[in-house]
Amino acid sequence: MSPLVQQRLSKTLGWFSYGIASTTVAIYAMRNSLIWASIPWYVVLGGSIVFGVASHSLDYETAFPLKVAAYTAFTGIMGLAILPAV
Repeated sequence: MSPLVQQRLSKTLGWFSYGIASTTVAIYAMRNSLIWASIPWYVVLGGSIVFGVASHSLDYETAFPLKVAAYTAFTGIMGLAILPAV
């Protein structure tokens, strides 16, 4: 495998692992509270679209902290969306 492929695969798996971990933390933090039940479905849908597009459109080199914040918010909202199934 070439070094470029290894680097890209490493970054991809790193972001995926961070996404799984932050979604798990969001679910664990909200599991004993019923505050999440008062959030309407359209807020969850809109937030997931907004933060998903924001994390996709931000650049690694110029706005890395904003990219991480948007991705963390996206995974938190995904945790909120799957929380009732847990």
